[in-house]
Amino acid sequence: MNLQLFIPLVIFTLSCNPTSSDRNTASIADDIAIQELEKKGFALYQDSPEEAIQLFKQVAVHYIKQENLPKAGITHLNIANLYDERLGQTDSALVWSEKALNIWMDQHDTMQMANLYKYTGLLKGRSGKMVEAISDIHQAIRLYEEAGFAQGVAVSEINLSEVYLRIDNYTESEALFTRSTDFWNGNGDLSRVFTNNLLGIRLYTEMGKPKKAEELIHENEDILKQTELDDFIINRYHELLDEIAQKTSR
Repeated sequence: MNLQLFIPLVIFTLSCNPTSSDRNTASIADDIAIQELEKKGFALYQDSPEEAIQLFKQVAVHYIKQENLPKAGITHLNIANLYDERLGQTDSALVWSEKALNIWMDQHDTMQMANLYKYTGLLKGRSGKMVEAISDIHQAIRLYEEAGFAQGVAVSEINLSEVYLRIDNYTESEALFTRSTDFWNGNGDLSRVFTNNLLGIRLYTEMGKPKKAEELIHENEDILKQTELDDFIINRYHELLDEIAQKTSR
């Protein structure tokens, strides 16, 4: 009698405890499914950012559960970029970029921390948190300088230039714009020069120096003829010119 009761219990227990091979198979299947979600998210990045965000959020949860923190940090940043560049939702972009920053801080990855500090600083500047914005970008510059990564410093400087422009500190903004742009010119990186010039055009327009703004516009037109650029940047350039034309025609 006791034996009959015992046998089904053993069978039930075995059926509820998959073998190591079963667990590995399930894990591989999960990884493949997440990779497919990730690919779909990138495919939707340009045209359907809201859908891409929802997919990347699922991907981020998976990587956190896996304790794959580097991949989680990258995914969080992808979400922040979508909110920022595709939807113009700065507050949401800041939330997700700070999530990414916290992950890299836990990993003690100073280069990734610098990358995020320069980005959170820019977003904070756009959100009106100027003291925090300046502090974050200076922290990024310090980390880049310690690592000897001059390119990171140059990008941080143009971000800081934008923050100072937002508080009408034209002197600091122009100095940072000039230093960063000189660096990229010296390195022959015309795509970076083109992108920097977007800020420079806005800066000189606001300073009431239309001739300097025109010089940068002409420079960008020349760059367009000789360098292949991302459509997103080109669209931003044309939107800026339209915005300036509307203001000056009033």
